[in-house]
Amino acid sequence: MKKIGICAEGDNLTSIVGQGFGSAKYLCVADVDENKKSIAYSVFIANPGRGNHMAQLALNEGIETLLTGYIGQNPFSMLQGHGIDMYYTPSMSVEDAIHEYLDGKLALLKKAAPNMRGGGGKGRKGYNNP
Repeated sequence: MKKIGICAEGDNLTSIVGQGFGSAKYLCVADVDENKKSIAYSVFIANPGRGNHMAQLALNEGIETLLTGYIGQNPFSMLQGHGIDMYYTPSMSVEDAIHEYLDGKLALLKKAAPNMRGGGGKGRKGYNNP
């Protein structure tokens, strides 16, 4: 079994993957069987704050892998420093994202999203990840 975390906008497997790590409403913690490519157990935990709070929640839950859209530098570094692999996950259901991960179809994140504060409305332009 492997424990993975998935940013989610709702509290069930049909919810959409949160595209902003710190602003996602929930962290889904799922135990997956990589051999059977199945979900053995999942629980949804409300986001306790922003990026660093969500990263600490993920660490406290013992995740080994994170599926998310965009993630800022501080939580990226925090998770990476604990050996957590992070995969870019486009907008899809949490359940589909887990299966895409198990099928090896998601790309490993190589860097954090650029700082979003004070960006002058530029959004994530220039975020060439993965």
